[in-house]
Amino acid sequence: MRNEHLNELEIPLPPLPEQRRIAAILDKADALRAKRREAIAKLDQLLQSVFLDMFGDPVTNPKGWAEVPVGSLAERITKGESPKWQGFEYCDDGVRFITSENVGRGRMIRKDKFIPSDFDDKICRSRLKSSDLLINLVGASIGRLSIMEDDLLPANINQAVATVTLDRTRISVDFVMAMLLTPSGQNRLLGGKVDAARANISLKNIRDLVLPLPPLPMQRRFEQLCGVIRHRRMELAYSGSKQDELLASLQQRAFSGQLSQAA
Repeated sequence: MRNEHLNELEIPLPPLPEQRRIAAILDKADALRAKRREAIAKLDQLLQSVFLDMFGDPVTNPKGWAEVPVGSLAERITKGESPKWQGFEYCDDGVRFITSENVGRGRMIRKDKFIPSDFDDKICRSRLKSSDLLINLVGASIGRLSIMEDDLLPANINQAVATVTLDRTRISVDFVMAMLLTPSGQNRLLGGKVDAARANISLKNIRDLVLPLPPLPMQRRFEQLCGVIRHRRMELAYSGSKQDELLASLQQRAFSGQLSQAA
């Protein structure tokens, strides 16, 4: 639209008291979204607090747990490849492709990207399994971790993400993720690198990473708590999506003049 046409643009203009009423409705809807985000953040803080209370700081290891390298606890530690390096392109449907954008801090970020099954066959060594631990290896999101979710399978990964398949008869995936998400755990994972945005984590770094190993029943109790918090977070995320839809609907009605007509 050219600037000279702006003067001719007509917009609904309810009386000022009505404008204030509409603004108040939108503010209340936005406040609900802010409270949901705060509730999710508090759940994450609770989980980290419980971890430190149960197991202590993973670097100083005040409870004196035996320390074991990840390589001796893992059935597999690997990463994927870039499809373009192999002459493949992304497609609309196929095998889900996980990149660093999908690996959030303690949870998966759902952004759909797919690769042809031929490329998945070519890099079958990095096909993801249920409850694999995913670790971002490079870039601004280095050190973020999440656990692969069953409903996102089948899936594969690119070269910026490592997958660690742990021996769950010896160690809990939830325990490892929570440990590596603590400040000292992140520092150990990154090797003390200051400029994390330009650093990188190698597969050898992960294999050599030493973890405290508390008794498995104790890890299982923590794992159960993780399940409860994860379920609550999912409930908040679902209600949040409904709140987002409500706010979008209210905004559309407000700017089209329909909200001012409502009782």
